[in-house]
Amino acid sequence: MELAANSLEMGNLSEAEEACYTAVREAETLDAGGRQLALSLQALAAISTFRGRYLRAQRLYYRAWAVLKNACGETSPEALAALIQVAGACLMQQKYDEAEPLFTEAMSGLENCRERDLSKVIQCLHGLGDIHLAAKRRVAAVMCYQRALSIHEKSQGYDVLSIITTLHKLGDLYTSEHRYAEAEPYYWRAYKIAVAVDGPDGSAAARALQKVGEMYRLQHQLAQAEALLRRAQPILESALGQEHAEFARHLKLLGLVYWDQARYQETAALLAQAVSIAERTLGPDHPDVAEMLEFRARALDTSHDAPAARELRERAREIREKLRQEESACASADITPAPARGQQSDRQRVPDRWNRVAGSAASS
Repeated sequence: MELAANSLEMGNLSEAEEACYTAVREAETLDAGGRQLALSLQALAAISTFRGRYLRAQRLYYRAWAVLKNACGETSPEALAALIQVAGACLMQQKYDEAEPLFTEAMSGLENCRERDLSKVIQCLHGLGDIHLAAKRRVAAVMCYQRALSIHEKSQGYDVLSIITTLHKLGDLYTSEHRYAEAEPYYWRAYKIAVAVDGPDGSAAARALQKVGEMYRLQHQLAQAEALLRRAQPILESALGQEHAEFARHLKLLGLVYWDQARYQETAALLAQAVSIAERTLGPDHPDVAEMLEFRARALDTSHDAPAARELRERAREIREKLRQEESACASADITPAPARGQQSDRQRVPDRWNRVAGSAASS
């Protein structure tokens, strides 16, 4: 697993996938019902999530959960943590009806533990709050987020990044309701905590500035939005480097401000940079890449460059079709015979390997 971690850190997704796949196969031979197999499956699922393959991640996390239930007990901390991962993967796919009972079950298990893992309780509260918000159950969402915030404030040595996430979620809730005056204090509180803990040049401070900038954009206070996003940009560049997916997403946020200012040529140029970084860091077939390509195509439309815009939309369409086919294959992986080794190239064989491993969830 160390090889997989090193490969992922270096941005070599294919090598990381191969290393994780090898670790799963070795664990299936040496530790078929134990924690090592679950750990390998979870690592494979994490890379799948990073690549935007959320259904595949869901199935891999589910299999890890099944292994840990048998090895450690259904209410063990390890099994409950895996259950939260399954719920999180469902949430990423907007499968709210599937995610809600999983988060609820995990929360019940955590509350009955002798020593509660508060960080996992907060993860459940965040997930349930997101589900309630999506279902327009506003009061329930606020209660979840406020309860998470209360746990943070009462706990000694709380997870700083987690409290910042909670504050952002509260700010996002009020922003979604156009209640900007109530949202802004949460964002600035998150910023102050980030600066106090990680310094003004840390990535957490930059993320908080992004939140305030996006809130100003939604209010059409575009000069203020641009100033905050430009203030965050060198911080992110210094903290993470330009070759980072988060930096690409930041450029997209700034591009949205340019778009609202009718600076279409600058938007297109910024999105070209964002797409290039995202393709290198996330992979050329990530859903975020497709979204950026479509945004850049809109900007090119306004510049009367229809051929280039059509080409970008076609690339985005191809990515989405590939994702659709992969998700369909993953959904039926438990009944798909595994191709023999050597029948396909290494590059082609990777998705099948993932699907076969994930598909084993049905028999776990």
